[in-house]
Amino acid sequence: MQRHIDAALLLLATHLAARHTESLLAKRALFVLLAVLLVSCSKTTYTNGVLNLVQVEPGLWRSGQPIAASEWVYLKGQGVHHVVKLNFDSEGSDGGATAIGLDVHLLSIQPEGDKDLFDNISNTFVRPEVSKLVEAEKVIAAGGGVLVHCTHGQDRTGLVIGIHRVMHEHMSKDDAYHEMVENHFHPELHGLHEFWENFDGTLSAVTLK
Repeated sequence: MQRHIDAALLLLATHLAARHTESLLAKRALFVLLAVLLVSCSKTTYTNGVLNLVQVEPGLWRSGQPIAASEWVYLKGQGVHHVVKLNFDSEGSDGGATAIGLDVHLLSIQPEGDKDLFDNISNTFVRPEVSKLVEAEKVIAAGGGVLVHCTHGQDRTGLVIGIHRVMHEHMSKDDAYHEMVENHFHPELHGLHEFWENFDGTLSAVTLK
């Protein structure tokens, strides 16, 4: 309950500060601060302890960062053999996955969380590296039981799954984005959202924009 009260108070403070701030840059920073807060307050679900676990299609899952060894054991029992890790080791370890023989692909992309507030805000403007998204799509397309995860399983994971849905499943970009938002993708994270806006169905073309 206190977390929601704090969120409401910060939302009000951000709104009032923005109204009385003349600098466009300062206003933008305030609203990004709010976006960081909203990410931390997003709706969460747990399946056998795994945060925001969703089966996207047969052989493909998405989630937040698994923590306990029992969560990795559960995922392996569901058919997961390969892991695409989109967050940084500072945000959570996948040592439990490698310990039971899962193949972990470390493909960390921004925004990295769990740093100081300034870095958290700055990282929301950083667009992901195309080379890492290409590698992630290769792992997913190869199949064999793949889990894609970041820290919360919403934004970085949402982008990568959205790209896969368009490129491999031939889903329309609008439908893929609707699915991303349903799974709590935050367009306030400018780097990820701008990348998606420029994505036209091929990862080679997006680098030209």
